[in-house]
Amino acid sequence: MASIETRPRSNGTCAYRVVWWCPDAKKRDSMTFDDETEAERAKKLLDATGGRLTDATKAMDAIRKKVPTIADIIEDYVEHLTGIETRTKKDYRGYARNHINPYIGAFPIDHDDLDKLAARWVNDRWDEGEGMGGKTLRNVHAFLSSAIGSAVPKYRPDNPFHGQRLPEYVQEEMCFLTHGEFSLLLSQIPEFYKLVVTFLVSTGLRWGELVALNVGDLDLLASTSSVRVTKAIKRADNGHYVGTTKTRKGRRTVSIPPSLIPQLASLTFNREQDAPLFTGPRGARLRENNFRDRVWSLAVARANAERDVDGKYIPIALRLNKEPRIHDLRHTHASWQIAADVDLPTLQKRLGHESYSTTVDVYGHLDPRQLERSADAAEASLQAVMPRKQVQYSE
Repeated sequence: MASIETRPRSNGTCAYRVVWWCPDAKKRDSMTFDDETEAERAKKLLDATGGRLTDATKAMDAIRKKVPTIADIIEDYVEHLTGIETRTKKDYRGYARNHINPYIGAFPIDHDDLDKLAARWVNDRWDEGEGMGGKTLRNVHAFLSSAIGSAVPKYRPDNPFHGQRLPEYVQEEMCFLTHGEFSLLLSQIPEFYKLVVTFLVSTGLRWGELVALNVGDLDLLASTSSVRVTKAIKRADNGHYVGTTKTRKGRRTVSIPPSLIPQLASLTFNREQDAPLFTGPRGARLRENNFRDRVWSLAVARANAERDVDGKYIPIALRLNKEPRIHDLRHTHASWQIAADVDLPTLQKRLGHESYSTTVDVYGHLDPRQLERSADAAEASLQAVMPRKQVQYSE
């Protein structure tokens, strides 16, 4: 790592000496600057290039010509984004601060070897292992590619990050519960929260959508009772707030099973329309962390326990033998819908997916009709091209 030494001069000014280990010359080297900002940039470039002076010097020459750095381009890109929430901008700046700028942010945007830097950045981030999982790498890379793309063609002719191949990773598997497994898990949920869990698995709502519901979002008197989803809980610097749904099509009406109507009617009796539908014991909106730690995780642990409260052994066949997340209730809902012959386009609308392809990609493998239709289509095509049998006529 390079370091900066400050040296006072007789005329009252300071010189800034950047010192580092040069791997090519195999010795310590140094450069002196009159400007502290340039010294800081040189230090960052030397750190990013592993102390290779030639690469750092090329980059410094571009910076002296007032070419913006990658960090400059990213900040300008984020600052001028429209149609996104403040929290999203903060997340993007976090990507830059934690995963991009320390490694390539100091390089000028028109750097000749940006393609090599791009490859090195991807490989190094993946080598961090648990420090950056596959999903995070894809999120950060997509943001970085978009930011670099904003500099084309003004500052450079191409975007080396566009279309770049990323390492394969195993996506976290979804957990689907059978009706019996869900019943076992529900038996371990405290009575106060049973309706919350049942509502989630019966509607497929996301957690953020559920806790944002108000009493007035329910329509229990319609011929088919339903809930209107128009908002979701969002994160903010100082906590959480009620904002928009995840996607435009997230605004939807979801039907409710008739068996839940009496419980929902009792829950909402004589309450204000703008009151939170589901609350904690003190009347405040539910918080995911609290619910997960104090209710959900404990229930899952009890459903998987080897012994009951009296110390009696529980056979494996009578345990849950799964570790579902709260979000897996949404996946379970989808699997139950498909098993009940609900088609994927209808499921897309019910789940609030922005595109039909998302529903197919996530749940298409659960629908046996997709295989049947493909087989039928192939058979019809085959019959059309196969030679017809000759009909024998008798005289």
